[in-house]
Amino acid sequence: IKSSEWVNHSNHGDSKGKCPVVEKKIDICHYPPGNKKNPQNININENAWPAHQKHGDSKGKCPVVKTNKVMPAKGVKVSPTREAKSTPIKEVKVNE
Repeated sequence: IKSSEWVNHSNHGDSKGKCPVVEKKIDICHYPPGNKKNPQNININENAWPAHQKHGDSKGKCPVVKTNKVMPAKGVKVSPTREAKSTPIKEVKVNE
């Protein structure tokens, strides 16, 4: 624009310089190479999609796999022959 027109442009929010580049992001289901059984939801720049598509990733969120398996907490060993026992909850009275 002409420098004489700058005042009018700045009054309605324009700024000097190059326009910012807005990178479009997309959600994908990423299957890490060498660990395909560990899919991960990630958000990437759209221009990175072709590389991810080549190694088997898919657009959108990863599918949810329902299972009846209960996984123990990390570091806890579970014996397959023992039954879990529940511990009764104790009632606690609070004096007010």
